[in-house]
Amino acid sequence: GKVVKVDLAHTNGCKGGEDTNINECMDRRRGRKYDEHVLNHLRREVRSGRYKTDDVQSYLVESGMKDVTRVEATNLRYRLLKNLSIRGWEYDEKNAAEYAKQQDTLYNEDLAAEIEAGGVESLTNLMSLHRGLAQEEEGYDYRTATDSEGRFSGTAWRTGRMGGRLKNSGKAMLFMDDSRSGI
Repeated sequence: GKVVKVDLAHTNGCKGGEDTNINECMDRRRGRKYDEHVLNHLRREVRSGRYKTDDVQSYLVESGMKDVTRVEATNLRYRLLKNLSIRGWEYDEKNAAEYAKQQDTLYNEDLAAEIEAGGVESLTNLMSLHRGLAQEEEGYDYRTATDSEGRFSGTAWRTGRMGGRLKNSGKAMLFMDDSRSGI
């Protein structure tokens, strides 16, 4: 047969228009592409707990991706930890709230891991994390408590985003833990 007419209107200028299959394929092809060996290494290190967000960012930079941002490293680490699909990275302002939630989740997991681990080294790591986050994250606040003999007995923290949500909603959730971690 002979082609009489080609109608590409459905692609809406190669953006997919109403065609959800084309949109999904276009989304998968956008953004930064990660080499499989880079993802395999990061997946192993992140899931083992050896790589935090800074380590992910450093490894990506060392792998030749000099323009990697902390937000991108956070997103990738979160997706690796939660076993979510990894696709090309492209910052999208519409997803800023999602990125912030990912970051808060990872901070909470990192801090909780140090508390649960117990011991002097974990206390040192915990305080180092708190100090670093206080310098890096606007509005980050933390408190530590000691017992009557001056030994560490607990900690609490919040990011600026957590404080903002509290201020906007007027609702608060309080988590208390009377652990005997031996820190």
